[in-house]
Amino acid sequence: MGSTGTGRFDDYHGTSRGSGGDGGPEDQCNQPFTAMVEEVERCDYYRQHNALPEIGTRLTLRLGKRIRVETTQEELIGYLPTRFNYLAACLRSGYSYSGSVTSTAKPPILRVQVSISPVGQ
Repeated sequence: MGSTGTGRFDDYHGTSRGSGGDGGPEDQCNQPFTAMVEEVERCDYYRQHNALPEIGTRLTLRLGKRIRVETTQEELIGYLPTRFNYLAACLRSGYSYSGSVTSTAKPPILRVQVSISPVGQ
């Protein structure tokens, strides 16, 4: 069976418009985190460079259909997992985030781990 939804961030728990998540907008939006980036092999960075980004590569988050993890030159590395969809409300309310690549792993499974911190509102 398939799932039903609209394909919007609001379909996920803790992502309603105007809320930063279950812990309140300020608590959720102001927390640094680490994550494994998804769909790395399908995204622009890997396709254009045929390589993973180097450790230390500076990153930003941007809101698209999903939360995009990009280099500071706006090259798409991948997407945050859906458990971070609460950040959509934070980004819409003016928060910005920066960070860097903290680790990578090559084939057979491409992996990019990032560390992200809020820059502010």
